[in-house]
Amino acid sequence: MGLTYCQLTSEQSSELLSFAQGMQRHIDRSDLENPHLGQDAVKLDSMTALEFVQREFPAKIATTFTYTLVRALLGVDPEEVSALYLVDFIKSGTGLVNLSSDTKHGAQYLRNRLIPQIEFTPPLPEPKRILTQSTKLGYYSKTVLVYSEPWWRHAGLSGVFSSIYGPISFTRDTCVPEMDQFSLTCFHTGETGRQWSKLDAQGRREAVLDQFHNAFGTAVESIPEPINVIEKEWTKDPPGRKETLTPS
Repeated sequence: MGLTYCQLTSEQSSELLSFAQGMQRHIDRSDLENPHLGQDAVKLDSMTALEFVQREFPAKIATTFTYTLVRALLGVDPEEVSALYLVDFIKSGTGLVNLSSDTKHGAQYLRNRLIPQIEFTPPLPEPKRILTQSTKLGYYSKTVLVYSEPWWRHAGLSGVFSSIYGPISFTRDTCVPEMDQFSLTCFHTGETGRQWSKLDAQGRREAVLDQFHNAFGTAVESIPEPINVIEKEWTKDPPGRKETLTPS
């Protein structure tokens, strides 16, 4: 479901609020210091995040939001990560709002090394050491579309787009006007990103532009071709890797 140019109905807004409140209840009951000892830990760790959301929150928008959230935060699909890990991840980041924020004090502003890259002295306790060996590598890439002018701004758009259908998971305005650099960056995450990465260079470019034009074409009559297209696969860079925990 693309979210480029749409407005939630009152029913969808209510369902999304109910989902957020329900998630918060599980987050509040979780144990930040010892996740496996939390009130719902056994149940949450027995299922994936997708199974958990579909059981607890049957509204379609809850599933759609979960796909967008998990792909953006972890680079995997919700069926690839345990519900316990997702709840603990959100609690560790002090909540959904902070986790999605890229402002100075938001979680997306932080720069942290992965635990396998850190040498601990003394060594980690055995349970935590085992946790570090039970992770799955998330997928992240980006395609930067560079234009001669910020046509989306002229059309009154933010440049922000989200979709659970690949290859683009979400986009952001990455312009630097003082340098005459006008761009929109498309991020590829999770399984849709992995499948997109298997295409050849021409196929990847065409897939991105097709989805991009279909999305923004709902609000802009004529979309110009980019003057440059730049790809970057962070997953191939060791410092850029992000790992998640699967159900156990």
